[in-house]
Amino acid sequence: MITIPRSPVGPGQPMPAGTWQPATFEGQRTATLACPSGHLGLLNHEISETGVVSPSVVCPDGSCDWHEHVKLDGWASAAGY
Repeated sequence: MITIPRSPVGPGQPMPAGTWQPATFEGQRTATLACPSGHLGLLNHEISETGVVSPSVVCPDGSCDWHEHVKLDGWASAAGY
């Protein structure tokens, strides 16, 4: 399992590769994640209170082979974003 740091930039700004940002989708708290190659994807996964994502995350870009079990660093503290 790898730990993904929270993006240092705010919503609407380009995210650095290998980071995540809080997001909301269909009224549910989730995250947008940029794989190490910078491809963006909205997580449609379960995220535990500690930030563990399940199932594993696959890059949405078909040309990218990134596929990992991840934990979102700082997920608990992002609850009130």
